[in-house]
Amino acid sequence: MINMKKFTAILAFLSISVVSLSFAQATYVMSNGTELMVSGTSTLHDWEMKSAKGTGQAVVTLENGSFKGIQSLSVNLAAETLESGKSQMDRNAYKALKTNKNPQIKYVLKEIKSGQGNTWTATGDVTIAGVTKTMTMPVTVHQQGNVLEFKGSVSTKLTEFKIDPPTAMLGTIKTGNDVKLSFSAKFNPSK
Repeated sequence: MINMKKFTAILAFLSISVVSLSFAQATYVMSNGTELMVSGTSTLHDWEMKSAKGTGQAVVTLENGSFKGIQSLSVNLAAETLESGKSQMDRNAYKALKTNKNPQIKYVLKEIKSGQGNTWTATGDVTIAGVTKTMTMPVTVHQQGNVLEFKGSVSTKLTEFKIDPPTAMLGTIKTGNDVKLSFSAKFNPSK
């Protein structure tokens, strides 16, 4: 005959085992199909610069294989992988971003809160040109099999990161101060 204390201990162990089987943390890494973009305006035309060469890692919470949250996430991007398709504009942008001293653009998640449906609110530190700012933005999360895709954007000003908006043609072409940072980042389970 099993005494009551042993029976209770066995039940507690089985309960914890079942819970730990349904909830799991998994490490994911940024994969192909990711695009990071900066867009803005100038006195001549609107512009955008894109890169598909970022690296990143996330620790996510899964419940029965479905996304339930993020414990941590970080993304790094070599600033000079951002390209507009116009070499002179790229050189002006790299100079404004001070890539010789601050070659990386970084994002580190601080907090994420669930919202409506697949939309979450992410707060994290964005580092551009050596200046770090905490920014909050809506992020949508889509899961297809094991692949997680995070999409979002946030508006900011170049001067928030102590960047003087670039000029060209002896100052006759001026970049606007307002820019939009956008991303579509795919993550796969780490192998």
